[in-house]
Amino acid sequence: MSWRSKHIAHSVNDLEENKVVAYYVKERTEDGFNSISVQHGRVISLSSGDLDVIMALCEKFLAYIKQEMENEKADILRRVNLLPIETVLSSGMARV
Repeated sequence: MSWRSKHIAHSVNDLEENKVVAYYVKERTEDGFNSISVQHGRVISLSSGDLDVIMALCEKFLAYIKQEMENEKADILRRVNLLPIETVLSSGMARV
């Protein structure tokens, strides 16, 4: 009963909402309701400490991505420089 009260019938606090909803077919109201369900709504937030951690993680991830891009560019440049310049120019890969 306590599980039902908390998760279906009654919200525990002002930051959550549980609604019991009955469904019916508009054109056949004489058939009555054909299903029932619970719709849950929650408001959640992050603390400023959580945001600081997320921002630091994003900065680390961005730095990693930028480094990987630089590594990839260097690798491609190394490979292109192994080709004869005429091959690169004729392929349309080079720009002046």
